[in-house]
Amino acid sequence: PLTINFLSNKYLIIKEAQKIAPFLSINRTTKFTVTFLHSRPTQLLPMCHELFQCVDKRQPPTNIHQKLKAVKATGMELIGTRNELPIMPVPLSSTILTPLQEQPASVFITNERLYLQPRSLGDLMSPTSYPLNHLVGYARRYKGLKDCAVELYWNNSTSILIALEKVRDREKVIRCLGVETCFTDREFLFQAFKLWQAGKLTNFHYLLVVNSAAGRTFQDLSRYPVFPWVIADYLSFTLDL
Repeated sequence: PLTINFLSNKYLIIKEAQKIAPFLSINRTTKFTVTFLHSRPTQLLPMCHELFQCVDKRQPPTNIHQKLKAVKATGMELIGTRNELPIMPVPLSSTILTPLQEQPASVFITNERLYLQPRSLGDLMSPTSYPLNHLVGYARRYKGLKDCAVELYWNNSTSILIALEKVRDREKVIRCLGVETCFTDREFLFQAFKLWQAGKLTNFHYLLVVNSAAGRTFQDLSRYPVFPWVIADYLSFTLDL
């Protein structure tokens, strides 16, 4: 088989022993050998040459990203165990939204887990994954004025807000997750109303359901949940609530 040998003064270890962990940077001259068992290096070498030229000429990162777009990643490098099967053919570009920060990430889904991987090596985000059997529901959300985000709710009372680049990408993620409960559906809101009316749901939790159905979320300060004022006595030192 054909092989390529090269030396590197610095390299990164990603997902050592198939564990989700921060990247490990090694500053040591090391020889690497790449063996081609089922293909030829005719496509790899020109692409590596172009990337090295971008680095040597100190071109902007956007030029390097444009070069990398020509490489079609399969997403298999994100999978945590050998028993997992990819449901999504290629990872999707996305942004993880939190109240004070936005993190670019790649979303990849297998039959067992949802993976969120940093989009580039310079990102501060750590790679992480979520078991799909812990997912209890989802809600379609906005990013600004663009209807392209989805909020995923887990069984530990947490959620993550993911903004995709396009609406069809958001819908593809929802289909791959395979969860049926949507917190913005009319039927879900009606069932919550009946539970609240029967005294099986507190006022607080019912208002959370109404806020979620209205598109509000704790992950977006511009759409933070709102609650009505219930205090009418502002003069007494003690209140009978």
